[in-house]
Amino acid sequence: MRRIIYPNTIAYLKKTIRLVCVLLAVILLARMFVFEPGVTDGRSMEMTFLDNDVFLVNKFALLFREPNRGDIVQINMKRLNEVILKRVIGLPGEKITFKQGDVYVITAQNQEIKLDETYLNKQHVTKDISDHSFVSVTVPEHMYFVLGDNREMSTDSRTFGFVHRSDIFGIVRPLPAWLSKMVNHHE
Repeated sequence: MRRIIYPNTIAYLKKTIRLVCVLLAVILLARMFVFEPGVTDGRSMEMTFLDNDVFLVNKFALLFREPNRGDIVQINMKRLNEVILKRVIGLPGEKITFKQGDVYVITAQNQEIKLDETYLNKQHVTKDISDHSFVSVTVPEHMYFVLGDNREMSTDSRTFGFVHRSDIFGIVRPLPAWLSKMVNHHE
């Protein structure tokens, strides 16, 4: 028995194939220019992100604004030949100071702010890399000072210096809790 294909069926298949192609193109473009998934590698951002946590990078946000203090950003560290996640601490023109395990920022308006770093593990203290009790640096124009949340395990601006704005290419967001439970497996 021979099956007959009606003209409406062929038109329907063409529309469906076209729709699938458009959807794939939209998803591909969104992945390239808007959101990109990633997986953490290492412990430098604990407790915010554990090793092998899945996250999303919002590449689109930085087209309309500069990184803010507290943002977790994805950085292309050409010097280290890797892509890393760090938290923005110092903005261009600000002075960063370490005092007795705390981070202070002197803003461009000359206001000193002790950072309320609720995301840090309570045992963590912030030391400058040479382990002095007081060090300060001024962040140059177009540069940012970044730190890992796990200060004792992090290679960050205390080690490699400032990060140029052009090397920051996305704001990192954790997955929604319901999705995180499905994809992040910690033993």
